[in-house]
Amino acid sequence: MNTPSLESTIQDIQSHSLFRKLQTIIENVPQIHDNENVFTHSLNTYKIAQDFINNPPLTDNKALRLFNSFINTDIDGHKRKDILQITALIHDCGKAIIFKEKGKKHSINSQRPQRDIGNTYCPGHEYLGAKYIVPELLKEKINNKAISYIQDLVRLHDTFNSYFPKDWNDDEILYDVKFRAEGFYIETLFNSYCDAYHATLFQEVNKSKLHLLNNPNLYTQRIYSYQT
Repeated sequence: MNTPSLESTIQDIQSHSLFRKLQTIIENVPQIHDNENVFTHSLNTYKIAQDFINNPPLTDNKALRLFNSFINTDIDGHKRKDILQITALIHDCGKAIIFKEKGKKHSINSQRPQRDIGNTYCPGHEYLGAKYIVPELLKEKINNKAISYIQDLVRLHDTFNSYFPKDWNDDEILYDVKFRAEGFYIETLFNSYCDAYHATLFQEVNKSKLHLLNNPNLYTQRIYSYQT
């Protein structure tokens, strides 16, 4: 496959009918989405990811060097930094999913129970978007191994939104984080940071994500093996 430019891929995704459907999905989640359509949120997340990659807000020089090295590695013919930006754009694509039950169609963007009247939620959008929509948005644009990688990142993108134990020190959190997100902890921290950038509920958690991304030890590879 001739790899198209990031710019043309982003434009193609934005004009895709499945992605444009996100304009009709309105979310109301206190301190996260205030009657915001998913299309606008997705574009904003992409722009934050783009800004982060072009001008990383990392103050530790070693962490900055390691982060830049990480995002410039190749994934099946695509730069990882391009993949991260594409993932930021389509991370919530699963919110366009509908399902049939008892002969009726429903959106997974649902009203919460009566006690939360007026609020919405999208249970399972991470998995459903990764499985059903990501391949449709990216076919003939991204190589297959890279599509599979993006599917993993979309499926895992909410891993760290409500994580960060308050009574743990930096070493304890770093030790634990590396076990999570199925090994994609750097990518997931990055995506989660961009996703939650404007969510007031996650501001303190986002500071913790950035603090971790600014730690050189985050980028030390961990290799697993069977005990003998």
